[in-house]
Amino acid sequence: MVDYAAPVSELQLDPSSPLGRSELAKIMNAPGPFVSMYLPADSSTFDAKRRLGIHASNATKGLADHGFGEESVDRVMRAVVELGHRDGATVVIIATPHRLLLAGHLADPMKASTTYGSLPNLVPLLDSEQRSIPHVVAIADRVGADVFMVSAPGASDYTTVSGETEFIHRGAPGGWSQRRFQQRAENTWEANAKLVAQEVAHACKEARAQLLVIAGDERAVGFMREALPTALAPIVVVVDGGRAKDGGLDELAGRVNDAVASEVAERRAAHLRELADGRGRDQAVAAVEDVLAALRRRAVKTLYLSTGAGQDDERVWFSHTDPVLTSRRSTELEDLGIDHADIEVAPLSAVALRAALAGGSEVRVVPHSPSFSGSPVAVTLRVDLH
Repeated sequence: MVDYAAPVSELQLDPSSPLGRSELAKIMNAPGPFVSMYLPADSSTFDAKRRLGIHASNATKGLADHGFGEESVDRVMRAVVELGHRDGATVVIIATPHRLLLAGHLADPMKASTTYGSLPNLVPLLDSEQRSIPHVVAIADRVGADVFMVSAPGASDYTTVSGETEFIHRGAPGGWSQRRFQQRAENTWEANAKLVAQEVAHACKEARAQLLVIAGDERAVGFMREALPTALAPIVVVVDGGRAKDGGLDELAGRVNDAVASEVAERRAAHLRELADGRGRDQAVAAVEDVLAALRRRAVKTLYLSTGAGQDDERVWFSHTDPVLTSRRSTELEDLGIDHADIEVAPLSAVALRAALAGGSEVRVVPHSPSFSGSPVAVTLRVDLH
């Protein structure tokens, strides 16, 4: 997904590989200026290719005014063409006049957005990646199950587990053998469920699953849950649906997506509770001066970036050579010994993200809340600033 020097034809355009901290830091610390593009790539329309081309054309119109020459514009356009519209809902491009730093797809649909600046806009990318939870889906019946492993958007695997069928689909005989038949049928269902549970446990380990969604025959699901390792119990969610042969999986897919979205919402609500609790105990701050001071001291435990509208993402100053050196005033950085030529200005959220990555802080993208006090950023602290 990320490349720092290769021609566009050599880029690894892999939407299934979330960016790591080191990759994010390399992008943030590259010499600018930057263009950050998020282009809708809806493949559900008959003219999807044309629509993506229009978005790309509109996005590149202003590149020349920001130091991007004809070769740079061509590099960006070729990247969009190579990516296309089939592997994700949004195309993301992060580039400088001399290099294409990032080109790939995001799972979440977004409005067209193009921003220029001395730092890239990575908040939408982080927001989308943090909405993705590695998960496994198991759709069971009394014979076996279909097991889907989703480690990242665009990265999935599929396995079918089939067990014994001899005592499952026959009509129940009457007379003295009925009870024996029913017991043998139950034994077969349970044995099949154990096979399924083994495969599901393996898939969860491979995907490092944080959510296990189960659907299917009620008895089969019950037997499978009993056979699963107890460590998986906290991540299990059961939804309606079964192994349909008539395309009914679309409805089940919607329930799975709802389960993933619900888990994301619960996690973000928990993050906001942590932030509110920290503010209540004077272990979190949102005032810009306090946030920047904490970043300078590498005292930030977690940086919270707000996705809400209405907050003022003011422009603040930062040092190119030392990412944690940030301030509302360029003179403060000069007083710290930073050369004037090494000081630039960028939106607070981008400056804070760059400093947090350099300081080893966790980064969470969350909905806006009163804990932000109108700012796009807030932090919990490793140490008491007061």
